[in-house]
Amino acid sequence: MTQAIKNLSLETALNTKIRVSFDNGIASSDGGIAVYFDALLFNDDIEVIYLVRGGEFCGSFQVLPQEYLKLKEEAKALNLIT
Repeated sequence: MTQAIKNLSLETALNTKIRVSFDNGIASSDGGIAVYFDALLFNDDIEVIYLVRGGEFCGSFQVLPQEYLKLKEEAKALNLIT
């Protein structure tokens, strides 16, 4: 079994970064916005990731297709997909 990654830095189409920390459940952007989450919801049709905390939607972001798959794989390994 492979060890899950604790942090990811993901590229967006606008050449910015979204950083996801699985250690403390925070997603942050280059622009300084940060959101706490305890689960992720993936929309495969448009490759958007929704952040969920306490059962409520609290944010979303979109990354490049290859980054989307990388994040989805890690979230699945960590049982973070709702």
